[in-house]
Amino acid sequence: MRKLVLVVGLVLMASGVQAATLNVIGGQLHGASGVIVDGNAYDVEFLEGSCISLFDGCDDVSDFTFQTQAAAILASQALLDQALLDGGAGLFDSQPGLTFGCVPSDTPNCWG
Repeated sequence: MRKLVLVVGLVLMASGVQAATLNVIGGQLHGASGVIVDGNAYDVEFLEGSCISLFDGCDDVSDFTFQTQAAAILASQALLDQALLDGGAGLFDSQPGLTFGCVPSDTPNCWG
């Protein structure tokens, strides 16, 4: 089963409170910009592949933006709330196949 890295890059943007802007191409979510996590705005991309195939270094905590479990959970909840969950941004939790990298047979590996 192929590995899926949903949140592959969280790049710090200039701070400022704003709603997340979704990057939707052909009806499919490819990412979001301005996802607010603990007062900081991040850009998120959804890519397919394992961490090691997409990035240099995936073997040390310092390789990742969120370096504690609590920080990672905070970031993942912010992404769910601001980009994925129905009622926030759109259809992406009830129709995960509309998120790049999620296919119907692989949906449990996406976020549920």
